[in-house]
Amino acid sequence: MEAVDTAPVGAATCRVCGAEFTPYLNGRSEIRDTCKPCMLAKRSASIRAAHARKAALAAGIDKSESEAPATSITIDLGQWPDLAHELTRLAMEDLRTPEMQATWLLIHALRAAR
Repeated sequence: MEAVDTAPVGAATCRVCGAEFTPYLNGRSEIRDTCKPCMLAKRSASIRAAHARKAALAAGIDKSESEAPATSITIDLGQWPDLAHELTRLAMEDLRTPEMQATWLLIHALRAAR
């Protein structure tokens, strides 16, 4: 049986910077679309972003709270303690959080209104 050469052959053009490079192996995969410097820069950027997210969480800054989507709402039931108690009771019966119970009730009310 002949030995199979797995080394990449030929030249390729990087889709990021446009430079020509020799394809290379990354594990068993042949990389033909991104040169090594661009690949390393992309990895470094993703690592820096992960570290920034981790530092923000450690500092108590939750990005999801500060940049809540326009579709999220907050309902303050402080003026209606009986309603809050009933919502919590129903949620416990259905093994849901009060937030999920409110969502379920809202979905069914909107479907019934159609």
